[in-house]
Amino acid sequence: MARERPPSRPESRWTLFVDTLFGGPGLVGAGVRILGRRLGLTLLVAAVMFTYFCVMDHARWAQSFLPAICFAAAVVYFGLPSRTVSAGVTAQNIDKLADAMVQSVQSADELERLGAGLAIFRTQKLDRLSRFSVLAGIGWAVLFWYVTSHVLAPGLATAVVGTGVLYTGMAAIVFLIVLGLASAHATAVRAVHQTVEFALLEAKRLQASVVRALPTGPADAVESFLAL
Repeated sequence: MARERPPSRPESRWTLFVDTLFGGPGLVGAGVRILGRRLGLTLLVAAVMFTYFCVMDHARWAQSFLPAICFAAAVVYFGLPSRTVSAGVTAQNIDKLADAMVQSVQSADELERLGAGLAIFRTQKLDRLSRFSVLAGIGWAVLFWYVTSHVLAPGLATAVVGTGVLYTGMAAIVFLIVLGLASAHATAVRAVHQTVEFALLEAKRLQASVVRALPTGPADAVESFLAL
């Protein structure tokens, strides 16, 4: 007989409030840590290349900053996919999530439905990120228009230019902070979805191995009983 799953209890308001309060910042913090590791690796490669350029040419050491940074950024960005695209995805998290998936489903069909349901959440999240990209583009266009009309336009008074530079600096700082937080959030979301996808593959493998280990007939059942 198929085992009936106990009905799920609805979340309380307090649980929903705690998840809303700490879930988003925690996700952004995880993305900041992932991007921080990549930034640290970029700075390390830039320091090595800057040292190399200085050793090769002592007279032009001041001109070696930009080439070293550009080379380091290119090396990290075009690195191995396992170190760049899959940053933040660990085997430990995959194994834990795969075990939880195997324990929560009863058959391969339920595992397939679980994967389909998670794919729906991924589509909705990617749509939200796409909408934010559009809003970021609009914000950048507005900032560019303000700079060209209040700072770089000819014939402006010195006081107007000074005020425009101040407002431009403040707006640029806010824009960069929001863009950085959004990038961290997108990085963490990508890591979560990749972990889920790898965990689904691992759960399918574990479930298939369990099915193969089960006796398929009376003869197999007798052999399994005698082997105990």
